Amino acid sequence: FDGQGVSLGLLNQNLGQGSLQPLLVKMRDKHPAVLAAVFRQDHLTSLLGMLAAWQPPQAPQAPAANNPLDEPAAGQSQISPAAAAGVAWARQNLYVNGAFDPVWKAELVAMALTPEYVSLQIAAALWLHDQALAEQKAIAIRELRAYLMMFDVAVQNGGLYDADVTDYNAWLKANPDASNLRRL
Repeated sequence: FDGQGVSLGLLNQNLGQGSLQPLLVKMRDKHPAVLAAVFRQDHLTSLLGMLAAWQPPQAPQAPAANNPLDEPAAGQSQISPAAAAGVAWARQNLYVNGAFDPVWKAELVAMALTPEYVSLQIAAALWLHDQALAEQKAIAIRELRAYLMMFDVAVQNGGLYDADVTDYNAWLKANPDASNLRRL
């Protein structure tokens, strides 16, 4: 419904943003027997084919590019070509007449509940936690709401853009007595 192909896991990793593929690649590389036990052979072959074609981005999006939360300009896609291929694969394989195929759903849920996949999700969440702590330290506000805001920024955008930090520091220099709420 949201153009992301499929979302799965603790932080709703999805194919459209390219956040699900790295976890699936780690499952493929570290726990192939788990995948073989969870997926039918034809489904496993299809999933592995999609993952073999996927390539992680070589560099993060430039800050001048649209923020993932922005509406794209007319005719512009927010999804990278690699992620778009994953979404196309999902549409072709995971859905029947617009509804999630119950066999695929059961297999993906079963995989997501394995200790191996749960561990990968926790590791991804810990990386985002560390990113949020670093961002919170950068803005020098030691409050729970600052951490929560930075965690959300880490999840949604991968962290603060350098240009945004530069702008924030210039604003802070001009507004040294601003309250923490205003700083946030």
